[in-house]
Amino acid sequence: MGVRISIRTKIILPYLLLAIVVVLGGLYIASRVLSDSIEERFVNQLVEAGKLTSKWMIQEENRLLDSLRRMTLGTGVAEQVAVGDPDALRELIYPVAVNDGVEAVEVLDVEGYSILSMRQIVGGELEEFFYRTSKS
Repeated sequence: MGVRISIRTKIILPYLLLAIVVVLGGLYIASRVLSDSIEERFVNQLVEAGKLTSKWMIQEENRLLDSLRRMTLGTGVAEQVAVGDPDALRELIYPVAVNDGVEAVEVLDVEGYSILSMRQIVGGELEEFFYRTSKS
């Protein structure tokens, strides 16, 4: 004589198992949709951050190129580079570097040797620079 299962259990058990399977399926689908949504948002944020970074880099590069043009096309700069006079170059380039917030300036002769090197002092004021010339 086997185990007797009541008729109530025979009716309820299949529906209970079906309900559990449906709930588990729903949870699986909901978790997939949620994780896909989170992943998509993350990817979109990465793409947006990349675009913003590229835009900022272009703006910074344009700012530095504008400063370079103002320094190199200034009156007397080419002549002083040809002569190799770092003191005169400093007087011509310093105002542009301070006004444009340039952190470092290197002036090279036609052979690639340094005539003047200007570095903004870390933690110093905007107009405080360290200078190194070909003479020093």
